[in-house]
Order: sequence, then structure tokens, then C-alpha cells
Amino acid sequence: MPSEREYHRALAVSLMKSVGLDDAIDYALRNQWQGVLAQLLSLAKLPPSPHRPPPTRRPENQSTLGPGRSACGGRMRGPA
Repeated sequence: MPSEREYHRALAVSLMKSVGLDDAIDYALRNQWQGVLAQLLSLAKLPPSPHRPPPTRRPENQSTLGPGRSACGGRMRGPA
């Protein structure tokens, strides 16, 4: 059985293919389909906003935890 998110995604994709993105968003808003609306907005190719910094790509081996941090929460040993 698909999860609620998967169901909303499938419905969003089907609706978008049937009526287009703008009408699909309108239908989701009018019917208060918040999960479908969230999926439609995540699927939309929105132009870059001047109020949001451009996305940055980090190397795959770079940690998102910050310098000197390990996943277990302790300090990593650096060069002596």
C-alpha cells in the first residue's frame, strides 16, 4: 500500500499531466488538497527568486555537520 505522500505525488503528477500545472494547482487549492498542492509545488520548475540564494552543490564527501564534527556528535581528530 502506498504511503500518503506517494499517493499525493501520484495524484499530483496525474492531475498535472491531465490539466497542466496552473489548473492542477488551482484544483488543489479549491479542494483544500494540501498534500497534493505541496507535491505540485515541489514538481514545479520555479524561476530563481531574487530573495533566495542560489543552490550550492557540495562535494559528496563533504560533511553537512560542520568542520571537525562527526556523525556520532564527537570531535574528529585533525592534523597534529
